[in-house]
Amino acid sequence: MKLLLIDTDLETDCDDAGALALAHRLVGQGRIRLLATVADTASPWTGAAVQAIQRYYGRSELPVGIRPGPDPEPYRAWLAELRQRNFPFYTRELAESAGVRPGGNFFPEAGVALYRRILAGAPDGGVTCCAIGLTGVLAGLLESGPDDWSPLSGRELVAHKVAELVTMSSASEVDGVEEFNWRMDPVAAARVTASWPGRLTVSSPGGEVLTAPGGAGPAAQAYRRWGGNQTGFRRPSWDLLAVLYAAGLAGAYLERVPGGTVRFEPETGAYHWRRGSGDHGFLRPLRPPLELAAWVQSFLD
Repeated sequence: MKLLLIDTDLETDCDDAGALALAHRLVGQGRIRLLATVADTASPWTGAAVQAIQRYYGRSELPVGIRPGPDPEPYRAWLAELRQRNFPFYTRELAESAGVRPGGNFFPEAGVALYRRILAGAPDGGVTCCAIGLTGVLAGLLESGPDDWSPLSGRELVAHKVAELVTMSSASEVDGVEEFNWRMDPVAAARVTASWPGRLTVSSPGGEVLTAPGGAGPAAQAYRRWGGNQTGFRRPSWDLLAVLYAAGLAGAYLERVPGGTVRFEPETGAYHWRRGSGDHGFLRPLRPPLELAAWVQSFLD
């Protein structure tokens, strides 16, 4: 059974909510063990929405970490642009509907400290980190020093405990410009891709794989809010495919292709693959979008 740590920017898109719902359904089926979730944004409502989803699935005890500092400047600028468009932010609505109140009955941990605590108690090479959002807290983990949980530096702790980092990004197999997750926190993304001490997999498929969680839970509520209450609304499954791969369920639907080493330029947003040696790879779909969508949807209905 895979041990997962999920790192999300649940705030500006709804597929993060779908990915978390999918992960909790996999937990319920005994396919994975979810150790913790980190909300890599500064808004207190992001972590609270994570807790709302956990509460819906009866797992309020699972720890939630947050980014304690301010959001990076590119992400702040993106939030400001969305507010001008009257974007349907949904995290506060999800949290309040579930009775989750930051500072009232919900007290998340600092993300880096949570990572260190969970990894220190995990078996060597036993954890998969799945980053479906920004990478700021992961960068902070790599740069962290020894503490009460472990005498190891962050990089040493990751090297001992983490089997693989799965990072959802548009940095596919062809060199180009990354579109969102890395660009929203470019300095952190450059540090993580340059210094991650082990296997790293970039998950980019999902743009044509349209799905939505069923039922009436908070994830379905997020999709309805994001989609303007359109009947039959579906959203690309970028984050959901990353979680399914991280859970070891790619099977005949996704394959990991060794890519060598990927490097990200924070100044330009460009990424480059250096073929040959290196433990970085990328995911390639093995089925057409409609078949992938039916596969993903089977975990959500």
